[in-house]
Amino acid sequence: MRTSVHARYYDRLTPEERFRLDVLAMARGDAEESERLTRTCPRHTYTMNHRGFTGRWLGAMDLTLRMYIDIAGYLDRIKTMEMVRVILPYFETFAQDKALDTYIDGHCAGARHAWKEAGKSGEVPEWPLEIDEEGIHSKVKECMSILPETLGLLEREQAKHALTLWRGFEEFCEESVGLEATTILKVVLGAGVERVEELEALTERLGIEPEKQTVEEIARELAEAWQVVERAG
Repeated sequence: MRTSVHARYYDRLTPEERFRLDVLAMARGDAEESERLTRTCPRHTYTMNHRGFTGRWLGAMDLTLRMYIDIAGYLDRIKTMEMVRVILPYFETFAQDKALDTYIDGHCAGARHAWKEAGKSGEVPEWPLEIDEEGIHSKVKECMSILPETLGLLEREQAKHALTLWRGFEEFCEESVGLEATTILKVVLGAGVERVEELEALTERLGIEPEKQTVEEIARELAEAWQVVERAG
């Protein structure tokens, strides 16, 4: 949007129009247009609850949601691994069938090639085909055996990241906010508590411990963000 053409219309924008234009300007990297839209926005004086109260609410919601989005990402990946475990037996059966078909196709192709190289013509005669199905299945099973172990390692890795983040949030809530993390999560995002409980049960079953140093770093960074909220109040 060029100032010379559109500046005189800025005062006619509705709040909804101004919001949309500002989002579009920021999306295309037009900082100047975004600044103009903000600067020309009508200003009003409001009566509201104390900023120290509302600011803490907004800050708590923001930090909690940011934390939970990351944790949910780890938990979703763990759920995906659980689904993969369910289909592994079916995939193994499919792989065994395909390996057997490939073996037979290879045998027939070799027979045709040998018949041609021998200078023969006409239909290729059938050679006795002895198939070691057990041997083929055994090789497929050997290849498939790495998947459960790999899934287990990935699951532990994701669970450890999630638990470390949650422990850091817990420490922050207790030391900086003065409330339990589950209490805040329940108020901000009720359904999140159940998923965190699942995380606690999983990590306990797997014997997983969080990264202590990272927990402290997360708690410290969140505390610094909370201090900004408190100063604003």
